[in-house]
Amino acid sequence: MKGCWGFITTPRALQKVKSVFKSYLTQNLTKSKMYSLIRILQQIGLTEKESKAYIVSLKIGTNPASTIAKHANLNRCTCYSILESLIEKGLILQHEKNKIRYFTAVEPRYLLNYVEDKKRMLSHYKNAIDEHLPELESLKGEYKEIPNVKSYVGRDALEKIYKEIIKEPSLWIWAESSRNHHRFFRKALPDYLNKYKSVNLILNNKNLLEKHHITNSNEIENLIPLKPLQCIGKDHVFIISTAENYAVEISNSDIVNQFRTQFEKAWKTK
Repeated sequence: MKGCWGFITTPRALQKVKSVFKSYLTQNLTKSKMYSLIRILQQIGLTEKESKAYIVSLKIGTNPASTIAKHANLNRCTCYSILESLIEKGLILQHEKNKIRYFTAVEPRYLLNYVEDKKRMLSHYKNAIDEHLPELESLKGEYKEIPNVKSYVGRDALEKIYKEIIKEPSLWIWAESSRNHHRFFRKALPDYLNKYKSVNLILNNKNLLEKHHITNSNEIENLIPLKPLQCIGKDHVFIISTAENYAVEISNSDIVNQFRTQFEKAWKTK
């Protein structure tokens, strides 16, 4: 099991690491076993490159960084910084001979000490967070819902958004006059009315607003041909450009409420 930042922290998981390493200490490392160890080292907090460098150094013994880089398939300059990081973690030792730096991996059993140190450090961090949690909570500002916006482009995409629209349990529609009834009113809206029974519609007909409380599809046929502009649902707003085969779906309670408020004001206007 992984704890914070992907480190192994539970006693059961820690025991698994110990048992795997102890079994490998007495065996020659095959390629398969080497990669198994790399995965375990990543679990205890090393990066993939650090894991490779440590395992290769362990396998080939004391060597310059260039040799370790070659066997680990790492860039030479990158390998130096990786080895420095492993030195800081206490997993690599270094010494200099004839002005050449040599690096040696510590014995595998010291990895267990590294895991224990990591566990103690995480426990310390947890206690520190617990101690300052009330102070951190007091700094929390008001939650702001970030709008989720989806775009729909093309005829097929518009068919998808019509299916999303008729999922809304309540619906307010802005529409305008058109040469022919738009397919939304011919197909999607009748399906909606069969399920939810009614919808409020405001029609912009040559700058005159007509208000219709529609309860069945026959009432749609009695209206002049129209096309949708905005559909305001319970949780979403859908803005549609039928001429361009383009639509936008907005999911945000504040924005939905603003659109609904504007619709209700227009609805109440005589």
